[in-house]
Amino acid sequence: MKKDGKQEIIDEKGRRIVVFKRRKWKIRYYEGYDGKGEIIKDTDNKEYIIVNGKKRYWIGEIKPLPNDKRLKNLKKFGFIIFKPEVQEKNIGSKIISIFKEKGFRVITKKYFRFNQELIIKLYPAFMDKNWKEELVAYLNSELSCCLLIHVPNDTIDEIKELSKIKQSIRKKWKIPKNAMKNIVHSPDSKENLIREALLFFKIEELVRLIGYKLK
Repeated sequence: MKKDGKQEIIDEKGRRIVVFKRRKWKIRYYEGYDGKGEIIKDTDNKEYIIVNGKKRYWIGEIKPLPNDKRLKNLKKFGFIIFKPEVQEKNIGSKIISIFKEKGFRVITKKYFRFNQELIIKLYPAFMDKNWKEELVAYLNSELSCCLLIHVPNDTIDEIKELSKIKQSIRKKWKIPKNAMKNIVHSPDSKENLIREALLFFKIEELVRLIGYKLK
């Protein structure tokens, strides 16, 4: 998409960026939850943006979804992750009851422990060294749990509604805005919903657990 000489593209790492010219130079501009700024390469060819005067380096890759028609035919579903403090505070059942009150139910859940490889796949982003080390230490500190969520009907925007519930949960347990330790994760787009679910479930599992849409 071009506008005012600017072109929005998906680059080779799967990031949505804006490309434009400034004098002779082609500028690649990134904006996301992790910061915004011109993408710059250092002498080692590593990419970074500058946020609040500090370099944040790109970690990870946003890979395209598998070209499998079964994924396109799945019923609507949700996906959430309980982070380590849910286990620490023993509040998993309380959080599940909040989803049930809104008409959602748990299809299945899996307990797991984050490692660095999984963190990078789930959170491809620009990070400074300290943030990355703190994130890995935090997510690896205790078991986490991912849950597939049944969506009660096709008229519901599952991304928007689960995000609202996520925010209400964080508010209930008094989580500061932009805090790393924020109890619950949910995807921010339908594409990321599939991508993240596939980190924990095979396509065959999703088909068996969720089912196909009625034609």
